[in-house]
Amino acid sequence: MDKILLIDDDKDMLKTMGDYLRCHGLDVDILDDTSQAFSRIREDDYDLIICSLLSRPIDGCQLSAAIRSSDEPKIKDIPIILTTMENPYTGDYIFMKKNRLYSINRFDSITTWVDKIRVILIKHKGHRE
Repeated sequence: MDKILLIDDDKDMLKTMGDYLRCHGLDVDILDDTSQAFSRIREDDYDLIICSLLSRPIDGCQLSAAIRSSDEPKIKDIPIILTTMENPYTGDYIFMKKNRLYSINRFDSITTWVDKIRVILIKHKGHRE
């Protein structure tokens, strides 16, 4: 089963989305502190990272850049979804495209989340094979 790390400093959102995703058959770990994310990613084999664009103390863009610049292939190639409150602005979109990031509106339905997650996981598996 694919393993997902869900990161958000909004603890209520984190717990709710983690529970929803688990109810849809996904294996999800949650983390409410982005400063611990990199060590957590090194400790476990995640197939997908979902992180809030506005997380603190390290925002989603900073965390994504750190992951993409890693020397460890198993880390730097993990697909990443940034959760946003609206569609990305042009500058954010360019950054996301350059760093192979996906986005999803945090207020989209759980069905939209699950569908997007499954498509990204399938697509990423195709690139690894």
